[in-house]
Amino acid sequence: GSSRTLGDGLGAQPYPTNLPTVVRPLIGRDEMLESLRALLPGVRLLSLVGPGGAGKTSLALPLAVGALEEYPGGVFGVRLASVETGAGVPIAVADALGMPMDGAAAERDIRERLYSYLARRKLLLLLDNCEHVVDSAAGLADEILGRCPDVTIVTTSREALAVPDEVQVNVG
Repeated sequence: GSSRTLGDGLGAQPYPTNLPTVVRPLIGRDEMLESLRALLPGVRLLSLVGPGGAGKTSLALPLAVGALEEYPGGVFGVRLASVETGAGVPIAVADALGMPMDGAAAERDIRERLYSYLARRKLLLLLDNCEHVVDSAAGLADEILGRCPDVTIVTTSREALAVPDEVQVNVG
């Protein structure tokens, strides 16, 4: 079976996503969400940075879901909280995308497949909770931005990825 889930099973979603398409309203964050929505189209890498519990993920989810129509290739969330080592980051991304991984053994192999898969798609990746694998997430994001011209990345992290072209937004 496939690990891909489309929204909440309603089946009316025309764009592929693994995010819940019904998102709780944000109390008191409307202005910030609106400014992020205005910012997103001109940005390749948008990082929401702030302390744990600041609401970075709660902002990133509606931002990503709200952008679905802009990304015919889909909007995919990658939960990195449970990823224990940097080597697990590209695997988590491939998994979230529902990418066929038959025979891909080495991490380098998985990365190469990931780049060629993403290179032909206009999509948005949400890398959630990057802080404990920030070096690996930064390296992967930098490589994706360089090799996949139509991919946009939104990250949430306690510290910025610190790669070129990253737009950092502090969430207090």
